Amino acid sequence: MKPVSLSDYFERSGDTEICGKGPLIQNEHGFMVWSVTNEAVIAWQVYGDAGYWDQCLQDLARTFRLPKIQFMTRRSPKAWARKLGYKQIAVVMEKGV
Repeated sequence: MKPVSLSDYFERSGDTEICGKGPLIQNEHGFMVWSVTNEAVIAWQVYGDAGYWDQCLQDLARTFRLPKIQFMTRRSPKAWARKLGYKQIAVVMEKGV
């Protein structure tokens, strides 16, 4: 992936590095770091073509015979619900010390 794309991802997400929580898939559609639990495929970091990565996550869930896909976002959950059919199940709270 081009360094420009990574800098764009870091700026939009607030992340400072690509996490090592699971396998990395990287191609012309962007990149995704993912893992599996007993219940779901977890997308830790995703950048690029949302529709492509949603289909990739669905394929992974079918492969592992898992009923759910989960991820967190700093962007609007309403957009994910409207565009790709996700629903908000939790809210992350934070407080500075």
